[in-house]
Amino acid sequence: MRWRSINVNPRTMTLAALTVTVVVTAWFCQTQLFPVYDEFRERKDLAARKAMELSRLRRNVASKDRIEREYASIGETVGQVESDSAALSEFLRMLETKARLPSMRIVNIKPLPVTTEQYVKTYGVRFAVAGKFQEVLMFMSALTEEAPGIGIDSFSLRGVQGGRRVECSATVRMVRFTSQSDDSAVPQRKRPRREVQ
Repeated sequence: MRWRSINVNPRTMTLAALTVTVVVTAWFCQTQLFPVYDEFRERKDLAARKAMELSRLRRNVASKDRIEREYASIGETVGQVESDSAALSEFLRMLETKARLPSMRIVNIKPLPVTTEQYVKTYGVRFAVAGKFQEVLMFMSALTEEAPGIGIDSFSLRGVQGGRRVECSATVRMVRFTSQSDDSAVPQRKRPRREVQ
């Protein structure tokens, strides 16, 4: 068998070389370049996420001393050290003390059930006070600003006695932290009694 020589003109050679170059380049990009680029992009994203996490942790460490000081300052006032009834009576006494303003009087006061969630006990009180507008606002302001762990759940005002006085109905809550979770809030399953014969 004899080999025939094929006459190839320069244009065909150029097209063949260009085709081979494109195929080899496409293969190289698919198998080598794109995977390396994808891995680079993934590592760059991971580095950005780690940098953000490191920045957040640095901010936490920087504020650690301030948080510990604040926790130490409120620990004694917001920590639960007495029984629920003692804490609730202290809360009611504090409300009555703050309501002692010249034109104010407590119209109604009712404690709500104590709620417990893990290490937090919430004491609620629904009450109504009547007095001059300024004194009612001073009372509500003093109640939430001066006493830590106290917040307002609901608040409403209405005019009484021809608009010279107002009546404020509110529900406030006091939050106390306990040192351990209260297992008494979880109902225990009773064991059936066995009868002895």
